[in-house]
Amino acid sequence: MAKILFVDDEPDIGLLVTKILEEEGHEIRWVFSARECFRLLREYRPDLVIMDIFMPGTNGIEATRRIKRSHPELPVLMFSIMYGASDIEEAMRISGADDFLGKPFEREELLERVERLTRS
Repeated sequence: MAKILFVDDEPDIGLLVTKILEEEGHEIRWVFSARECFRLLREYRPDLVIMDIFMPGTNGIEATRRIKRSHPELPVLMFSIMYGASDIEEAMRISGADDFLGKPFEREELLERVERLTRS
């Protein structure tokens, strides 16, 4: 199974996503900020990053841009309540994210995207 770094400052969402992914056998590290994410990237070496867009400090778009500059092969799944198609498209274009999942989400949709992004 995959090693996943999950970045989200919402405790309820973080607990839910962690539970879902651990039940499927994935190893997950959950952090609350982009700063913690950057620190953990070097030591954890994840197979996938799931990145919330709206967080205090460095937002998920800028954090994903930085990740993609230093780790272009590392897939990033953007994760947000943002739903406007043009907003999503623009966020993915600017950040370089590999995919997007909206909140709220269905369990199976999360698992399907994680599987697709980690199997390559």
